[in-house]
Amino acid sequence: MGSVMPAWWIGSRFEQLRALPLSERRVAGRQFAVGWLAARGFNVTRCGDSDADRIVEGKRVVVRFSALSERGGYRFRPFTDQNYELAVLCGVSPCDAHCWVIPKADVLRLWKVDHEISSQHGGAKGSDTAWIDVPLRNPPVWLNAYGGTLSDGILVLSKLTGFKVKKVREELAEYDVAEGGESSSAPSESSC
Repeated sequence: MGSVMPAWWIGSRFEQLRALPLSERRVAGRQFAVGWLAARGFNVTRCGDSDADRIVEGKRVVVRFSALSERGGYRFRPFTDQNYELAVLCGVSPCDAHCWVIPKADVLRLWKVDHEISSQHGGAKGSDTAWIDVPLRNPPVWLNAYGGTLSDGILVLSKLTGFKVKKVREELAEYDVAEGGESSSAPSESSC
């Protein structure tokens, strides 16, 4: 049972990812996010249990992935009170990608105390699992502190793990110098 792909995904950089059935898309999306973190220089290893998806710079991390829905937003789920320290949320749309990194303590506070995050089952009184909805036209204000663009998300992860990641512009400048070329400004990560 698959849904028809909206026309605005056709020909986009993430079309093949969006075309996958939902369960496969989540797995591929998680692999995409983990590979991206490793490519940015983070030490990423498998976790020995099912409470976290990966160990990133010594921190237990869950990775949640979402492709832009017909409603115009991302839905990241499920969140539970498992043994992890950070949640990495990676969302892709036809022309952009987004990243937020939220400490587990903040996920729990935003869910169970502030009620900024919705329970997945049982409505407002539900307590077993939660999800985070991010409408792209009007993201929740509380989410700004945790990233947004890929660069912002990486900088938050860098701060929370203590790993000093280089900005893409710095990496490209080093590459240009190493290759003997002129250093040029980096293209925008969010250009389509």
